[in-house]
Amino acid sequence: MEEFTKTFYERSLGQIGTWISEHGIDIVFLIIFGFAIYYIGRIIINYLLKILISGVNRPGWTKVDKKKRQDTLSSLAITVWRLIVVTSVGIQIAREFVPGLNFSTLVASLGIFSVVISLGAQSLVKDFLSGLFIISENQYRVGDIIEINGYTGAVTYMGTRTTILRDAEGNAHYFPNGIITHVINKTMNYSIARIKINVASGTDIDKATKIINQIGQRLAKHKKWEKRIIEAPHFDSISSISAGSIEMIIVGKTNPSDQWVVSSKLRQMIIQEFDKNNISLA
Repeated sequence: MEEFTKTFYERSLGQIGTWISEHGIDIVFLIIFGFAIYYIGRIIINYLLKILISGVNRPGWTKVDKKKRQDTLSSLAITVWRLIVVTSVGIQIAREFVPGLNFSTLVASLGIFSVVISLGAQSLVKDFLSGLFIISENQYRVGDIIEINGYTGAVTYMGTRTTILRDAEGNAHYFPNGIITHVINKTMNYSIARIKINVASGTDIDKATKIINQIGQRLAKHKKWEKRIIEAPHFDSISSISAGSIEMIIVGKTNPSDQWVVSSKLRQMIIQEFDKNNISLA
């Protein structure tokens, strides 16, 4: 019995060694070739898209918009390219294990399973088609700040099946494209810096308005901030009046995603100037 077991293992190991010597090098070559062709394809895709997008001129598009569009299309194209490479290399490796394997015949023989899979993949098809429409209509791009189903964050990934948002706390939210029905894009073409300032009742509103407008003009002309601001921040309206305070609204137009830093700087300057001019905040 021991002799039989020993002989069996020796023959098995011998057969495995023979198979590895005949097919192992080919499989390793296929894997290396797959990685190489994938990364070469990525470089070519990024290069071609950079040339293509840089030549597109649409009203209101900035360099930031073009970069976002390029990143979005690049993410999609690379995903498709990866799928093609993995599928092609996978088929070739499978043929090393089963010589003469005919995939068309195999798929035909699994007809009933294909029907079951197709029924289960309906949501995937819906996600895919929705993703194509979102991308073709340029509803949002990688890097945009958007709101989906009450969740706000930066688009970190956008594919044909899913969209990933990263919120202010660092949480990643995954959305199948098929369930996205309403999107608020906070950084399309331009953004609005909108802040509220509450001043004490009895404040000279004309004086406060003049100071706010001067601050907005000064900020818009500042060397560090002029590239971020499209339209100088200015007093817009009084939104509410209470027994102890008056709420003033200040707005300004900025480049996409710059509204938050501009708003923060604006608040800082208003506080400093109001303090100098004895205007009390409520």
